[in-house]
Amino acid sequence: MAAVSIFRSMLSNVLSDKGISVGRWAGANRPSDHLLQVDTAGKATVLYVKESNTPNRGFWGLTRNQVEKLEAAGIRWFAILLHGSINGGYLLSGGQVELRVRDGLFELSRDGDYKVNEKTDLHAEQRFEGLSQLLARVL
Repeated sequence: MAAVSIFRSMLSNVLSDKGISVGRWAGANRPSDHLLQVDTAGKATVLYVKESNTPNRGFWGLTRNQVEKLEAAGIRWFAILLHGSINGGYLLSGGQVELRVRDGLFELSRDGDYKVNEKTDLHAEQRFEGLSQLLARVL
């Protein structure tokens, strides 16, 4: 099972105990575990979850079409960049992603993804360790 699917399952289990539902975001181009809707405090929050496939450094691709759909939807959203395990990585708000895209810091590659490099594009304060730390910042 891929890390993103395991993450979704863990998140669902933890949040169901709190009476919060997690499902795939209906606004996505197609159903995906990468785009999760969490029903928080009377409004939905979408989590765009990606995993790094490089073992020694973090490197992710955020699909331009998905980022544009999230921006156009006008909803609260976050990018979760898993790295090292399903319990750790980086968290960026949708606004932080949009600003970096607009400023050209997240470069658009030929494959249609905005490339995010741990060494040059992320900061230590965006790092999270553990699901509880992540949820404290998202909920």
